[in-house]
Amino acid sequence: MLDLSDLENVGLMRFENCQLGNDPGNSLLKAAGKRVVNSRNGPFSVVSNTYDTANPLPASGFLDFHTDGLYCQTIPDVVLFYCEDPGDDDCSTVLSDTRAVIERLKERGLFEAYGQLQVAYQFDQSGSRAVPIIAPHPLTGQPIIHIAGNSTTSVTSEQSPLMEAIKDIHCLLEESIVSEHKWEQGDLLVFDNHSFVHRRQRMPVDVRRRLIRLWLNYDNE
Repeated sequence: MLDLSDLENVGLMRFENCQLGNDPGNSLLKAAGKRVVNSRNGPFSVVSNTYDTANPLPASGFLDFHTDGLYCQTIPDVVLFYCEDPGDDDCSTVLSDTRAVIERLKERGLFEAYGQLQVAYQFDQSGSRAVPIIAPHPLTGQPIIHIAGNSTTSVTSEQSPLMEAIKDIHCLLEESIVSEHKWEQGDLLVFDNHSFVHRRQRMPVDVRRRLIRLWLNYDNE
């Protein structure tokens, strides 16, 4: 039976051959209990490369490294992916450790400067939201990075130093990759949404690939 009771020590966990039956989304919801954080698409979402009228999450292609749920009032602590169908191609999920990027910024003397920066992200038609690039981890207080894909970044030409900083962060994330997960049916990937950011591997569109995504909080009260 799937156990999601010890999320405080989640870090990065992989499980293979988790057979959740014909209704994996609700099976995951039951295991997660009160820890579930609703997204704009409901208590869980289907990550797919094709449009599906039964799935409120839009079809998605390549994504830059990003933190999930930056538009939420409180950013989700944990991301969970379950693979219903790996698809036909090697469309891996890549994770990078933001704590390693923090250490690189300290070595280069950029930590204090980057710590003052906030990025305005345009998530929908309601306007943009400013997010600090460097923030304290909600459990440990350790500095980590929150960042969204470049497609949602609202930066004007007058803010070119900020754009250069964002590009620099993305380059350092590429140098701090810790996992490239090639999916198999039944795989479960659970990771801290503050310590790690993730992206989809640059591959052709695979219309069969289908992942169930949940957002969870550490606090289940």
